[in-house]
Amino acid sequence: MNPAQCRAARALVGWSQPQLAKNTGMGMSTIAGFERGNRNTSREAIAEMQGAFEEYGVVFISEDRDGSKIVGCAICKDSKMILKKLHGIGAQIVAISNV
Repeated sequence: MNPAQCRAARALVGWSQPQLAKNTGMGMSTIAGFERGNRNTSREAIAEMQGAFEEYGVVFISEDRDGSKIVGCAICKDSKMILKKLHGIGAQIVAISNV
């Protein structure tokens, strides 16, 4: 997940930066710095943020099987519907979680 995808995922679930910080147990400076792209954020911290979004139904879409090249994200209330649509365009699912 990159900073732009983090901001997009936050918008999808309707969270402010303070809400993301609260939901991940991270400091506001970590969240804000990552989203601005001017902080060297650890892989673990990025994975923690991504995991918090996934718990609320955000799906991260990848071009490859190992999930290393995420190209987008979407909110999903119906996993069968999103899987059918994504399969039709040949996308790989990194993670999916229903709310």
